Amino acid sequence: MATKLIRTVHKLTNVQGTHYALTNNVDVKKREEALGEARMWVQERDYENVDQNDLEIEFGQLWQGIFWMYWLTDKELVQEKTAENIANIIHLIDDENAIILWLKTFFSTLHHTWIKLDKHRYVVFLYN
Repeated sequence: MATKLIRTVHKLTNVQGTHYALTNNVDVKKREEALGEARMWVQERDYENVDQNDLEIEFGQLWQGIFWMYWLTDKELVQEKTAENIANIIHLIDDENAIILWLKTFFSTLHHTWIKLDKHRYVVFLYN
């Protein structure tokens, strides 16, 4: 039991570190590197032997980081490339239930985080 808890905490710490790297870097290359780490984590995750609640927490943390990283990209071409990279993450998940959970946490993150966008960013991206 203790070993499982330690592994879970270690996995969550890795996800939290990726979340931090995604949201706290103004450097485009560092954000792209963090997104690459997130992609690698999603691809290498063992979806068959994971508690769905743990996976939902991990996906939620990743989506929080991905959401803010996306909104911090100000240039249109960079934002377009980032959107494509984010959209392609779903193809890295090899388990149908995990795909559904990935989409569920995306919509949950969007629902809870959209109202936190500042008006300037909201207007810039909505009306340009």
